[in-house]
Amino acid sequence: MRVARATLAAQCRHEKSVSTPQVLSTASLAGSLRVFAEAGIARVRAQSLAPTAYLIDLLEATGLTGPPYNVRIGTPRDPERRGGHVAGEHDQAARIARALKRRGMVADFRPPDTGGSWQLPVVGS
Repeated sequence: MRVARATLAAQCRHEKSVSTPQVLSTASLAGSLRVFAEAGIARVRAQSLAPTAYLIDLLEATGLTGPPYNVRIGTPRDPERRGGHVAGEHDQAARIARALKRRGMVADFRPPDTGGSWQLPVVGS
């Protein structure tokens, strides 16, 4: 629980908060921090490297990064600079995200042009 309190304190300082974080907003944080503490951040990091590299390779191999699709990979290719996600960028990302949502798909749009941020799950084994 010490880790959770330190994380919440850092979050409050970052957001320049002047009050206590909302209880419901932080309830899930304690559980997720416990999972990371048990697994170890080094193990989580190690498990993110191969899937992110695979997804980047897959986007390129399927032709999505070339014409006519022209998806740009916004995530650094260097594993030392890459996190546990892959961000796809496109000039029409907002329109694509809306179209995906209309078809019942979960779309993650982040201005100005990030249309996909594919998070990789923590694997429990």
